Amino acid sequence: MKYGRLKAGIAEIEITGRNGLKLVGKFTSSIAKGKRTPLFAKALVLSNEETDLAIVALDLFGLKREDCDRAAEMINKQCSIKPESVMISCSHTHGAPYTAPFLGWTSTEKEYGEEVTAKIVDAVKTARNNLQNAFLGTGHALLPHVIYNRRFITRNMKVVTLWMGMPMPKNEILMPEGPVDPELGVFVVRAENGHPICLLWNFAAHNVFSVDDQSSADLPFYVQRGLDERIGKHVPALFLAGCGGNISFNVDLEEAERWVSNAVMAVQMDVPCDPAICLASRKEEVVLPIRDYSEFWSEFDIKLKFPQALEIYRSELDLLRQEGANAVVTCIQAFRMGNFALVGMPGEPFAEFGLEIKEKSPFLKTYVSGYANDYPGYLIPRRAFEYEGYESWTARSAKVGPGGGEYLVERALSLLEELSREAPLSRKYLRRSKEEILGSLSEFNFE
Repeated sequence: MKYGRLKAGIAEIEITGRNGLKLVGKFTSSIAKGKRTPLFAKALVLSNEETDLAIVALDLFGLKREDCDRAAEMINKQCSIKPESVMISCSHTHGAPYTAPFLGWTSTEKEYGEEVTAKIVDAVKTARNNLQNAFLGTGHALLPHVIYNRRFITRNMKVVTLWMGMPMPKNEILMPEGPVDPELGVFVVRAENGHPICLLWNFAAHNVFSVDDQSSADLPFYVQRGLDERIGKHVPALFLAGCGGNISFNVDLEEAERWVSNAVMAVQMDVPCDPAICLASRKEEVVLPIRDYSEFWSEFDIKLKFPQALEIYRSELDLLRQEGANAVVTCIQAFRMGNFALVGMPGEPFAEFGLEIKEKSPFLKTYVSGYANDYPGYLIPRRAFEYEGYESWTARSAKVGPGGGEYLVERALSLLEELSREAPLSRKYLRRSKEEILGSLSEFNFE
């Protein structure tokens, strides 16, 4: 492993499905009747002449592992990028076709999933063919005021999830069950003239603002539009959803866009970037415990907190019994980009897991993307099983058992340690003067 001259290529392909496809809903799915915003597959390829990495951001709820694996194998054949060097991350919008198991439908839109797989390959191939000399750096902002932990401990109901409604009287609510991760991380990729050519932003919160019969990417689309307005030209922005399985926005879509766009813009203005980058990747298959679906253990908790979903969860148990799995087989992934790292976790991890990986990582800065390469559903801490609540109710979108999330953290940290030992961390950055930074930003619109 060595440091080499960085090159980067970017591509974007629309993946909006046709009307009539099943959309992911919230307990009750719907049929697409229109398009609020387009959906995109966005690909960034990084190369240093020794190693290539491909990062793909999809405006989808989630994607099954077999679809991600097939895309990675096709990318390997057509672009010579190793499968372990391809990370495919979904934004978790509920305004996308049904591509991963959730509540409400028994089967996914298989034909659409195959179309998306082909477009992922096309996007990476285009990005690979568009490589140019580039610089890479990262920075972050803190946005604690726009998010909250949506699981609340109550005096006699253990945990309720806010969107299901709070118990009465209000003094039954004691405290949030867990923390939030307020860090908005930004990877900045610059061209030789100092202008940004790609921005990857990572934030841990549910990208769910509209659940109806309209296709919609929700926040990533509006942040992209906001950044284009501020910069004065189109710069592809890839959203890598963080560990936000228990985190929601406490602001509406318009305000969330404003806060996030301003933060990404502020970070990218002053991020020092390096042209000599060490690139490497690790990917490991893991076997996780599966939740006990032999009995309807959650029946009483569902009756107490959200009885209208009782039959849906009874149906989910039947579907799990038909599958007959005795474990959850998924994968964990880590990328090294110089002094920085990016972890790809499957499913919908709670914020606690992302915070632990960031704290214990050997790299100067590490970000964690959820919904990466597979969707086995919620990954929740052991404590959350004790408190019960929505995310603990067994379903195809919540089938990883106690200890599964903790084990993924352990394996992620092991991969990061391996990557950190293969080449020394450099403390040198290519630092530009204040005059150079201001000169490169002179044409941007910050209003």
